[in-house]
Amino acid sequence: MLLLVPPALTITIIVVMRNMGAYGKSKLIGTIILCCLGLLVVIGAVATLLASVQDLRAAKRSGDRRAVRKQLDNLASMTCGVLVIAAPVFYFLTPAVIDLVQGPQPRAVASCSYAQDTVTRSQWFTGGTSYNNHFVMRFDDGTQHTFTIATSEQDISQLSGIIHPLYEGCVLHPDQTPLTIDMYVHSKTLVDARLD
Repeated sequence: MLLLVPPALTITIIVVMRNMGAYGKSKLIGTIILCCLGLLVVIGAVATLLASVQDLRAAKRSGDRRAVRKQLDNLASMTCGVLVIAAPVFYFLTPAVIDLVQGPQPRAVASCSYAQDTVTRSQWFTGGTSYNNHFVMRFDDGTQHTFTIATSEQDISQLSGIIHPLYEGCVLHPDQTPLTIDMYVHSKTLVDARLD
């Protein structure tokens, strides 16, 4: 039964990532789901780590130095593995949960610029070429952030939804059009954009 956990976890991660939006609440929820899956892995690893402490105690009682050394090496390796997984899980989970509780906040954009790059991937996984649209926004308080939205279209001028006001504000009139965005401030997730 335990042998089914890694494939099931991998399939779940792929499904969540493929259905996770590039912005909005769906991106925030997708981030939380992925982090919770990582948290399950961390909890399982900590349980295994605690069980290994019992093996270390048994090795010490037996007086076998090799067995003790092997158990110490195993504990050190597992501890490093837990930390490598736990650090990014908590790094992304904490701000996402705070944002879910607090909700999106409006931010006035002082200026905005735009760049695009082409991403070509395996046909099997993503279906070929996509375009990363980078919207670099500078806010009234002097801070800046780059929001990246992937599209299948290279020409974003005719796209609707959140892309339309971003195109108007960042491509056509980068320093002239007043633009306001709603974002989850802790996880830096874009929710909405509108021209004022």
